[in-house]
Amino acid sequence: MVTVTLYTLSGCVDCQAAGQAMDRKDISFGLIDVAALPAAAAFIRSLGYQGVPVTVIRNVDGTVHDHWHGFRPDKLRDLALQRAQLS
Repeated sequence: MVTVTLYTLSGCVDCQAAGQAMDRKDISFGLIDVAALPAAAAFIRSLGYQGVPVTVIRNVDGTVHDHWHGFRPDKLRDLALQRAQLS
């Protein structure tokens, strides 16, 4: 099974929207506040992003399968459909 991680900052409206959309679509995810974890901020910069939210999808072996920046309802819809097909 893949894992989903949402990298955020407190007070970020798009971060809240992304998390709420994942909740509505019953997508389990981990939440990391990049202000509290400097290594997380460095990680999302290594992916090429300067801001949050950043969603990272990892394969079962921990390798990064997909990632995106911002609130992306289209990507969340596709992720929910993929997860439903695997169930």
